[in-house]
Amino acid sequence: MTEPHFPEAIANADASGQAPQPLQFMAHKGGLMAMVLTGDERRKAHQRIAAMLSKGGDMTGEQLLSLARLDPTLFLEPGAPRDFGGWGRSESGSIKTWLTVATVAHATQTIAHLFDAGVRPDDEEAFSGRTFFGYSVWMTSPELTAQALRAGANPNITTRKAHLVVRPNDRIPLRRIVNEIARMIQYRMSDNSMSRVAWMIESAQQLLDNGAAYRDPCPTIVDGDRFHRNAISALTSVWNIQHGPWLRTQLRPLMQKLVDKGASLNDSFAGIPGEPSDPPLIHALRSGNIHGACLLIELGANTDDAFLAQAIDSNNPAGAMNLLDWTQAIAEQDKADSNRAKLLEALLKRRLQMSPATVQEPAPETGSAPQQVPTRRRAMRV
Repeated sequence: MTEPHFPEAIANADASGQAPQPLQFMAHKGGLMAMVLTGDERRKAHQRIAAMLSKGGDMTGEQLLSLARLDPTLFLEPGAPRDFGGWGRSESGSIKTWLTVATVAHATQTIAHLFDAGVRPDDEEAFSGRTFFGYSVWMTSPELTAQALRAGANPNITTRKAHLVVRPNDRIPLRRIVNEIARMIQYRMSDNSMSRVAWMIESAQQLLDNGAAYRDPCPTIVDGDRFHRNAISALTSVWNIQHGPWLRTQLRPLMQKLVDKGASLNDSFAGIPGEPSDPPLIHALRSGNIHGACLLIELGANTDDAFLAQAIDSNNPAGAMNLLDWTQAIAEQDKADSNRAKLLEALLKRRLQMSPATVQEPAPETGSAPQQVPTRRRAMRV
């Protein structure tokens, strides 16, 4: 157990030479925390928190943060939201601490201070039966995500108690945030929504950079058929065409990290029972997501005709024999030539990346450094 945490108020009182008061401590997963306020002062503080966090309450980050600095145990006291009428943003009886209410209310400064004070992000008592990653506040706050990870959050555990989880892999943080990104990018987004997506992409990368493992979701059985959406399929399935170039740039580093962790660029997409089960590249093209298809190619998706033949043959209105012809054949008439050109550009870029740019000549006998000589490339057929 770690050393007890003493809030600023106690440290200041000791420095002022005031007579020390007998201290009470609250136990939590991270250790012991000194209780500053007692009796009537504590009751009034709870009432202030209730007013700030209630629906329509005048909550400001600084006011709530000042109470967290004064006495962090206020936010961990079991049953406080019930006792002081502050169910706030949830009618559920499962909300047991002010920390939980603050998390639902996205009070990021207060949450961050409590982590600094020693609260563990995986403390299910503090977070009312979940872990911190079981809520959504962290998704659009990369800084808070990073702080939670530094405070010991496990990026690979389910975010609810085991007996409440039907498909555990779908409740790990990485799966949750990937699914939310995939949902948002299907629609036309405002500037604010685009900012949220960018923050979520950054938070997902924080997870991967701090030990998150890639796991495919648990297959779901519907009417006897099993289906699932792996991460790569989900992220490239459908994009709003207006945001295609922007998403292609934003998603590239996240998708590369997913591939580095073991996600496949070629696993068949299985969405709704009865629909074709296609590789992500083919599914993106069927959905009209030319920029997503180009990104898959640039990252290394299999483009061999033999690999794609079955998927192409299942919907081949023009008898196309290769990926470029098929892409042009299924596109809307006004986009056919443009889509073919974009795909060709991605294929050429991929092949250039795979070709060695330079070769080294043997070092001269004088011992001088070898010179870099450009390699002559053959004309490429696509």
